[in-house]
Amino acid sequence: MQPDILTQLAKQLYDLRDAGRIIPFVRVGIGDGSAPGDWKPAPKFCHANVETWVMRSPEYAIVRGWVVFDQSNQSIVPRPRFHFAAHSVIGTPDGKLLDITPSGISQPYPFIRHPGTTVEFDQLRNRYQLMFIDHYLDT
Repeated sequence: MQPDILTQLAKQLYDLRDAGRIIPFVRVGIGDGSAPGDWKPAPKFCHANVETWVMRSPEYAIVRGWVVFDQSNQSIVPRPRFHFAAHSVIGTPDGKLLDITPSGISQPYPFIRHPGTTVEFDQLRNRYQLMFIDHYLDT
């Protein structure tokens, strides 16, 4: 059983699901990989990737949120649900969102901003070791 705060968050994310949009992936890096300070984003480390990029390029912003997976009509899941994966992208100086984390996903999925602050997102993620959250449609 998940804590009420996570159940409430799952409901909020479900209510925001239609606001999701596909965030374009862009390849970024610092240097060509030959010097000690060179860097490139690593798959599955979106939060650290974004933090590193923004630390080195402070004109960008950290944007925390959730990738939306509609599993309401999939027979492979035991109960119809929307699955939300914690994810971070960068905000550009002109307000665009970009995904800098390489991924092997089969197709792009919509992203929604976290409905609270970055600090709240990080606290939830750290306190509950939160990587995913589900909203079940039959509850």
